[in-house]
Amino acid sequence: MSDASEWKVYISARAENDLNQIYDYIAYTLLQPVTAANQVSRIRKAVLGLDLLPERCPLLRYEPWRSQGCRFLVVDNYLAVYKVLKKTKTVSVITVVYAKRNLPEIL
Repeated sequence: MSDASEWKVYISARAENDLNQIYDYIAYTLLQPVTAANQVSRIRKAVLGLDLLPERCPLLRYEPWRSQGCRFLVVDNYLAVYKVLKKTKTVSVITVVYAKRNLPEIL
């Protein structure tokens, strides 16, 4: 079993942009800046927690992403899509989306 400190979590520019958009929508459209900050913080904390047992989350059910090893982590009403790169012991977070959106279309 791998030591948790061996896994690095990398949040892609796309995923960072997704987090910024989530914040902006909740803070400025819904006018809830505190809720927005808390939501993004929960997502970020959960994603960074993938440094321990990153393969614990299910594979996506959509092809070709399933065959490519893409997994998803559920955080409240959001999905963080990521890949586990065993050779480099890296977890690469690809995108973060609202769970009710059309995921195959977004990917």
